[in-house]
Amino acid sequence: MHRLEETLSRHDTPRLALLFLDLDVSIGIALYPDDASNPRELLKHTDIAMYEAKRSGRGYRLFDAWMGATLVSRLAMTRRLSGAIEQEGLTRHWLT
Repeated sequence: MHRLEETLSRHDTPRLALLFLDLDVSIGIALYPDDASNPRELLKHTDIAMYEAKRSGRGYRLFDAWMGATLVSRLAMTRRLSGAIEQEGLTRHWLT
């Protein structure tokens, strides 16, 4: 992990002609067999960890079970909101 942190902390800015690029790296890490029992689940968990790394701005994240539970909760909320929008179940209230 120390080498990964050291590599991610370098601030070499890639340069293409006169254009400077500012790049961020987000890495998700899941370990077999601790975090998954098959390749599909392992890839799913690394993906979840990567999005958590993006969200937190940390560069990398090790998968933890709470990340999956949080994602399931967000997806359920998204489905409920989409259903409410389709059924015109949302109303606007303005504060003045």
